[in-house]
Amino acid sequence: FRRNGVRLAVTVDEPARVDGELLARVSPSGRTGFASAVGELSLGTARLGLGTGTRTLVLKPARKLAKRVRNRRLRPVVRLTVSDAAGNAVVVTRRVRVT
Repeated sequence: FRRNGVRLAVTVDEPARVDGELLARVSPSGRTGFASAVGELSLGTARLGLGTGTRTLVLKPARKLAKRVRNRRLRPVVRLTVSDAAGNAVVVTRRVRVT
């Protein structure tokens, strides 16, 4: 996860743009090593331009953040925003299992 990121297969049936964000939920206990960050911490982003069919989106955490969370237990979340040419948008959020 920390080196290769999260690989997602995204299927759309009409031309659509896909914006992906890899997030980590940070509790106020400060146990994640990010004392000032509470709520959702953005680990990385990726974007796919307009297109149809099944495409692959790879969300990699930034090196600096991956190094800081090396020995920490995080529950990563993927948030995808899919929008078509007319501007209609759908947001999908899913939890990721790290193995």
